[in-house]
Amino acid sequence: MIYLEEAKNGSLTCRKAGHHLHSKYNPEEEADKFVRSLSPDFSPFCIIVAGPCLSYCFAPLRKRFPAIPIYAVQYEAFFTKKTEQSAPLHNACAESTAPAWDGVFCTEHKDALLLAEAL
Repeated sequence: MIYLEEAKNGSLTCRKAGHHLHSKYNPEEEADKFVRSLSPDFSPFCIIVAGPCLSYCFAPLRKRFPAIPIYAVQYEAFFTKKTEQSAPLHNACAESTAPAWDGVFCTEHKDALLLAEAL
């Protein structure tokens, strides 16, 4: 089961089986550091993020690669399907004006197979 909780900086974070899936202190900073650490020796035609959970890496990726399609493959339906437990996450996303992924695929729904067709 995935649990939503507040990070030390007030942002939403999550954990599963006692492990934080994002920083419990500052998930945005963690995502920025991750994206800054990327150094591909090629020019990607698309980016596929496996298991982005709360999607903190999306904004830094979009800023760094503005013209490249960015897709997410979620391994947990919790992040793609609204339930009582995930309602705070989905409500926050619905109210957000942030840009969205170019495509989100959930492996639990076999949508990941559509990713190959989309590319």
